[in-house]
Amino acid sequence: MHDEVREVNGVLECFKNGKQLTLGGQQIAGVDPEFPVSKLFEDLYETELGSEFLGLYDTDTINPKTGETNAHVIERVFAKLYPDLRMTMSRAADAIKTAIDAGALARKPEPVVARPPRDERGRFADEQALLRAEVRRMLNDHATPASALRARASKDAAFRMAMEAEMAPTAPTKTNVPEDIENLEDFSERWRKCPNPKPIAGKIKLDEYNEYSVPELNRLLERCAAAGIL
Repeated sequence: MHDEVREVNGVLECFKNGKQLTLGGQQIAGVDPEFPVSKLFEDLYETELGSEFLGLYDTDTINPKTGETNAHVIERVFAKLYPDLRMTMSRAADAIKTAIDAGALARKPEPVVARPPRDERGRFADEQALLRAEVRRMLNDHATPASALRARASKDAAFRMAMEAEMAPTAPTKTNVPEDIENLEDFSERWRKCPNPKPIAGKIKLDEYNEYSVPELNRLLERCAAAGIL
């Protein structure tokens, strides 16, 4: 509980032990142990402005041109706006908004999306296909002893399955042209118009209406290749 309330510049402010705890009706961060600066920013980040700031900019993002973090930019803007440096929620929000509107903050870098490898036909290679390719490479490498394959297969179940599949007798493959040639032509056209498809959550979206799983897409690519379309 505060010791007293006084009117300051037409606003009732709270004081405790002679220290002013509020400014414009808002608590001054860092004056009262129960309201530290960290608590102020926790509350601020719950607001729409704070959520936008964290999502697009964040405090630790560095401007590559100046080497200055966004936190330092906001501190500098705050000092210019409020030389007394007494921080309240509205003042902190005002400094952040001013820095955003001035274009002084550096945006967070876009996350790097790892592009999965493709095989010689342009298909997305799944983990099993990659492991089988590695098994073939090891089998064809005279410097790799068979014991090395067995040792890895004993520790890695996925590698063991790939090795067993690669060393199993191969069944004859069908080379007949699929009957639904028109559907494959439509698919191949959509594939050509999508220059850089990326799998998201195991799905690849070629356009607004057509989405495929990686195995399904690879099967369609194989059928197009067999039909001479791709």
